[in-house]
Amino acid sequence: SALDFLAGCVALVGPAAICAADVIVVAADGSGDFTQINQALASSSDGDTLLVRAGTYAPFVVINRDVSILADEGALVFVNGYAAVTGLEAHKTVVIGGLKAFAQLPAHYGLFLSQNAGAVRVRDCIFAGFDVPMESDCDIYQAGGDAILVEDCADTALTRCTADGGEGEDGDDPFCYEFAGAGGRGLYASDSEIVLYDCTLRGG
Repeated sequence: SALDFLAGCVALVGPAAICAADVIVVAADGSGDFTQINQALASSSDGDTLLVRAGTYAPFVVINRDVSILADEGALVFVNGYAAVTGLEAHKTVVIGGLKAFAQLPAHYGLFLSQNAGAVRVRDCIFAGFDVPMESDCDIYQAGGDAILVEDCADTALTRCTADGGEGEDGDDPFCYEFAGAGGRGLYASDSEIVLYDCTLRGG
């Protein structure tokens, strides 16, 4: 659980670090410190933990911040769009746990990691690429979105995650099927080092 994870962090980092870090509660219903993850990130400092209660949230971007973003114990936390981490310096770590991010336009991916020299740890999450709406005429159909896109990242690890590529655009006329858009990839990585533990990846 998120609370077990926090307890483990306390044991690892020691008392000096505990005093410098805060737990920021994010709750869509207004019962926490902030109602959106991005709002909490803007007010966070390195070492902080964002504890996210049940609800549906807007996309968020972590920009060079050493933070943990964790779903509360037993909470269903949905992100309508993407979770993103970018520009992370080598000595920093981002941890994301227990979220379910389903891509929405304009972004086609559920998790986007870019230009991170530091470590990104993602566990117990579900990501889905964008499903392109079905059209009724023969045209150049769009491909489904990738569930996870990783670019120029030095140290990424996914544990017990599920990633489903989005469905490509599809005509309802059987004579159009040869033009259908490709399904999105469960994971696409370039110029990166990434390890997977007990994950499920499916193409669209």
